Amino acid sequence: MRSCPIIEELRETGAVSLRQIAAGLNDKGIKTARGGAWSPVQVQRVIERVNA
Repeated sequence: MRSCPIIEELRETGAVSLRQIAAGLNDKGIKTARGGAWSPVQVQRVIERVNA
């Protein structure tokens, strides 16, 4: 299974749910492609695209 390095980093620090990963991305100031905040659904879509 491939993954995004920043998501893997968040998982290693204890973020296990999509909500926790989204919160971690937002806390780090990482914006979505459109410049907004991350939601769990967006995280799920990124993971699905990386693993496709």
